[in-house]
Amino acid sequence: MAEHTLVVVYGAAAGFSLFFGSLLALTVEMTRRTLAAILAFGAGVLISSLTFGLMEEAFKHGGFDAAIIGLAAGALLYYGMHQFLSHHPGHKGSHAHGKDSGKNTGTAIVLGALLDGLPEQFAIGFGIKVGSNLGLLVMAAVLLSNLPESIAATKNLVGNASPFVLIRLWLLIGAISTLATLAGYSFAEIIPGDLLGGVMAFAAGAVLAMISDTMLPEAFADAGRLVSLATVAGFLTSFIISRL
Repeated sequence: MAEHTLVVVYGAAAGFSLFFGSLLALTVEMTRRTLAAILAFGAGVLISSLTFGLMEEAFKHGGFDAAIIGLAAGALLYYGMHQFLSHHPGHKGSHAHGKDSGKNTGTAIVLGALLDGLPEQFAIGFGIKVGSNLGLLVMAAVLLSNLPESIAATKNLVGNASPFVLIRLWLLIGAISTLATLAGYSFAEIIPGDLLGGVMAFAAGAVLAMISDTMLPEAFADAGRLVSLATVAGFLTSFIISRL
């Protein structure tokens, strides 16, 4: 397969997995416990991918300064934007059963998908260009985590927006994500190492903040201790893929 075609295939597979997850959410009935287990599995995948993929690459290309600054910036931006969108001084993601809990959890996951997803998509294109396995590994991790993320977000938002609007939202994010992969491929050879490391660490910071603020608290509220096993299963799945 030609390299340019590979970039599009990898980028679309990862980016549009959000759309396919939303279709599953709209067509398949799921109990809250099942949805919570899926959400926890996705959290485990994300933790593994940011640990063994994004942060390792951030340090490799940018050193400690880029990794630390990028991680902090991603977490702070996610926190600030989530606070703004929720119109509430507290952490909405930690409110398990409040009236607006589902809506705000869905909004937070969409926000997290953008903040961490775009740098990850950029990393896919970069990995393909430099000839490393990073492109494949990040693509697999993003795909595995995007499905449960979009299922959970769509289920939580479906009462506040029409299915047509939600589908258009995920299609738009998928298209933007694919373009981000093409950008990563195009700029791989000219982007400074510090900036590249910072971008990858930024993605890690945003997703880690989203997991702790939204995904795991909401999952635990509906599935209890089952969340621990589902999270470990997601982490192990992503770890195995990263080492194959």
